[in-house]
Amino acid sequence: MQVCPNFSLIAYRRDPIRGWLTFRLRCKSWRCPYCAIENQKMWRKHLKHKIIDLGGEWWFGTITAPAWDRRPEATLYTIRLNFDRFMKRLRRVFRHGVQYVRIFEIHQKGTFHLHIVISGLSHRIERYTARTGSTAFRPAPDSNKAGTWSIKTWWKKTLSKCGCGYIADIKPIPAVQAIGYVTEYMTKQAQDYHVKNLRRVQASRAIGSPAEKSADRWRVEPVIYGSNVDFEKVIDIDNSTVIPSSYWLDHVTYPE
Repeated sequence: MQVCPNFSLIAYRRDPIRGWLTFRLRCKSWRCPYCAIENQKMWRKHLKHKIIDLGGEWWFGTITAPAWDRRPEATLYTIRLNFDRFMKRLRRVFRHGVQYVRIFEIHQKGTFHLHIVISGLSHRIERYTARTGSTAFRPAPDSNKAGTWSIKTWWKKTLSKCGCGYIADIKPIPAVQAIGYVTEYMTKQAQDYHVKNLRRVQASRAIGSPAEKSADRWRVEPVIYGSNVDFEKVIDIDNSTVIPSSYWLDHVTYPE
């Protein structure tokens, strides 16, 4: 499939060198077979630059909902509600340098998981008594001394306290592999669901989101009439084809 099957508008403009150019304004839905692939390509290209530029050690984590309620809508609600609580606790421990990309995934049974690629963590966490007298955590040197936890133990216990499932995991990964770990779930199959106002993929500010091809300074119409382009040839950017000027002898609009 070379174009989005759900497009309703087409953008076009005259380039001083190449002539008339056009592309379709795609629906961008992850449930669209064409747009899911395009979305994945955009995120992969974006993350390739951002993650490598940020550098440091990266981790891949999984977050689930509690076992006591496996209804699809309940698993999503629980993870959405408690993920922010968990991230606040995580930032209190690691403070600076935490960057992440997180994505939801739906399983065949309809339950949701959340996957995250994150930087700024340490292999071990140290318990200490804060000035207020409460127990707190902070990064510790990589050692097995008393009073320290592995990051995996802290991850599981903290997620459980925040209301998420105890079945959770976190492991270090090379930065170059972090891109593949998160884009693996950017497929139509993993994103084949509809939830209003849900951000399927979200990144921290330093990573941001990929920029969509803009239609600024382009004319946008449902179709192109021959008179709009002076009956000249048109280059279709979406599928890299040239619509010759002779096309207009037998056609009124493009696309038909």
